Amino acid sequence: MPASSYHRGVALAVIAGIILSTLGIGVRLLEQASGMQIIFYRAIGLLLFMGSVVIIRHRGKSRRTLLDSGWLGIGAALAYTGASIAIIFALLNTTVANTMFVVSLAPLFAALAGWLFLRESVPFRTWVALSLALTGVLIMINGGLSTQGLIGIGFALGMAICYGTFSVCLRAGRDIDMLPPVCLSAATLGVIGWCYADSLHLPTQDIILCLAMGAFQLGLGSLLLTFAAQTVPAAQITLLAMLEVVLNPIWVWLGVGEVPATYTLAGGALIIGAIVYQAMDSHQRAQ
Repeated sequence: MPASSYHRGVALAVIAGIILSTLGIGVRLLEQASGMQIIFYRAIGLLLFMGSVVIIRHRGKSRRTLLDSGWLGIGAALAYTGASIAIIFALLNTTVANTMFVVSLAPLFAALAGWLFLRESVPFRTWVALSLALTGVLIMINGGLSTQGLIGIGFALGMAICYGTFSVCLRAGRDIDMLPPVCLSAATLGVIGWCYADSLHLPTQDIILCLAMGAFQLGLGSLLLTFAAQTVPAAQITLLAMLEVVLNPIWVWLGVGEVPATYTLAGGALIIGAIVYQAMDSHQRAQ
């Protein structure tokens, strides 16, 4: 692989991490939007962006490409839908720091899902990393979270499991373009939000923010990360993705003064350490 392609991939991964890290501050800046309202307008933004990308890439064959993805595509769309719903309700029920540290468990859940569904071997160090990460979650919970905070942690765990499942679908369908299933997921999210939101009337600022979180934060961020993964090893992508986890609480702290609790920082440090430990082990085995 040419060094220039690798460096370009790293740069794209860093930019993607910065873009993806704006979700927390985006949600905190909303004035009135409820969870389902956020999901609806965010889905519309994602569908407009990803739909345009798919149409440009496949030039009128988008429907055929979606059908070609088969059951893996449907599974990926369902997992992506679950992850997108869970992350919003996690952020609405607990701090951004709690949410992001727990969500960072996704690579470990992906390893377990790969073991269950793809019969991939799980090294002993992965079990160690998972144990350390779950210990970090317990430390956060023992820090005196309210009932609402515990609900938020539960949604964050759900997001990590769903996104880990989505990652396994990507691995199982390496030769399948998974952007059309993401569009299917966005359409599904839009329908869910439309059906369950009390109303779609919101201040203009809230609508613009939600659309931007769909098109820019989720759509563009995920697309750049996909391009980066083509030239950067998976283990390094995992490490670079930690930028999103670290920056999300920082933007919220600087923007609205949401300061993470000591237990959150302690548990979060253990979780990130476990992910780095797992990623470094994967890198060593790949060499």
